[in-house]
Amino acid sequence: AVSAERLHAADRRTKAIHVVSLTGAYQSRFTAVDAVRLAVGPHGQVAAIERETQMPWLFGADGKGRPLPVTGTGYQLRGPLDVAFDSLGHLYVLERDSVLVFTPAGEFLSVFAPGAAAGAFRMAVAFHVDDAGRLYVYDEDTERLQVFH
Repeated sequence: AVSAERLHAADRRTKAIHVVSLTGAYQSRFTAVDAVRLAVGPHGQVAAIERETQMPWLFGADGKGRPLPVTGTGYQLRGPLDVAFDSLGHLYVLERDSVLVFTPAGEFLSVFAPGAAAGAFRMAVAFHVDDAGRLYVYDEDTERLQVFH
């Protein structure tokens, strides 16, 4: 995942996230987590899904972090697949049939779950949030990319 001036890379061998400059020079070890998915927010925060436990983690720009609670008022994380940030720093967590949204501080905001409505997705595998706040979800079941405004 790339921020304005550096690249964050998950390394399976060292089970850590490392920081590399955009020229390719190694800078530092960011934090110790074996991440399978990774995103960098606009304020330098980093979100990752830990490989073995499938827990989503939220880290500050300083590398200190905490796992997001699996359950809370209005939501339950069942199987996080991917993470992304919008331009305001809100964290989005993709599950097979829904997207959970958290504040930049990691507090739960809402769930986007189209269910049986037109445009519903059942087997999401990847997604992206652009600067305009549009949500792009690739649904493996229908083999199509869906855009939500």
